[in-house]
Amino acid sequence: MLISYNWIKEFAKVNETAESLAKKLTMAGIEVSSAIKREDDYIYDAEITPNRPDLLSMIGIARETSCITRSEFILPKIEPFKKNIGADIDVQIKTSSACLRYNATLIKNTKVEVSSHKITRRLNSLNIRPVNNIVDITNYCLLETGQPLHAFDYDKIKGRKIIVRWAKKNESIRAIDGNEYKLDESILVIADEERPIAIAGIMGSLDTEIGPETKNLLLECAYFDPLTIRRASRKLGLSSDSSYRFERGVCLDDIPGVAQKTSSLIAQSTGLKITNNIDISKKETENKFTALRRDELMRILGFNIPLKEVRRILTALGFKIKSSKKGKIIVRIPPFRQDISQEADLIEEVARIYGYDRIPDTLAKVSPKQIQRYRSSPKATEAFKYKAKQAAANILISV
Repeated sequence: MLISYNWIKEFAKVNETAESLAKKLTMAGIEVSSAIKREDDYIYDAEITPNRPDLLSMIGIARETSCITRSEFILPKIEPFKKNIGADIDVQIKTSSACLRYNATLIKNTKVEVSSHKITRRLNSLNIRPVNNIVDITNYCLLETGQPLHAFDYDKIKGRKIIVRWAKKNESIRAIDGNEYKLDESILVIADEERPIAIAGIMGSLDTEIGPETKNLLLECAYFDPLTIRRASRKLGLSSDSSYRFERGVCLDDIPGVAQKTSSLIAQSTGLKITNNIDISKKETENKFTALRRDELMRILGFNIPLKEVRRILTALGFKIKSSKKGKIIVRIPPFRQDISQEADLIEEVARIYGYDRIPDTLAKVSPKQIQRYRSSPKATEAFKYKAKQAAANILISV
């Protein structure tokens, strides 16, 4: 994954040089293989492990950066839309297991043109080809938040309907890459009243692509089941920046806010107002809690980390401290950390941020009594010698 040093500094008020920060990120588990200077920025090439989809964004990297460097993390607060404003689009989810949330925003009388210099420059620096202001803003917000989005030409959606369903036998779609793909009943699609208009979570249709003539657009921001997207991507031999993130899992709770931010940027770019928004959620996010005991932390790591530092690390990473007493911390796991489920996971988080290089490199003390306990008895020794002689004799006989 490519990361912009200047971009993450908008959220993490860090004073580290680009080279110094690259080393610290690597030591904390985000391996930066290179840092290349491009104009006034540095672009990192980093390896993100599959269990950390929250790091597939500038905001995710900035959160880690602020924790590692003890710097301030600033995330602008975005108020999501009020649910279900207007009625110019009908959204139907016919397979709730594969689509847990779907947010559709309608923006009318828009103007498709060239993007701003800031967006164009940032996309180019991260090897994303600019297309137009609408498509570029969706790509920009994907890189910043980690949440994929897709924009449809609203006037080309038949019947003003968005239907999330399984593809029908012998259906096909011509995607925006110009290729035609044969679909089957295992592939999730976004359809209108007549035909599929997108392969869900992977790529949109050429028929509803945003172009110079687009006047009204529909913005999609959704959660698709990772396994469903992975299977479809492999079956079709088709992948994208969106499918890469959906396959690893996006944050269900972030969808309304990302939709609001992206729609606002589009509205600012075109000078228009958002007219409609529909948000359908098939599953509520559950609050998950786990405990971290100081004694267990010390037993696993072999040395003591002050609870004050443990609390700082977890809070900076987005965990909420619910209680802390008698050497035990109860924390709420943030919804974007799908990889955390038990105490051992929290200990690993504390250790990697605290620094594995700071863990004392000492051997455990072993007392003579412990050694005596594992010595063989005389009878066991004689039995071992007898078996060894028998084995040697058998080898000679076979030779």
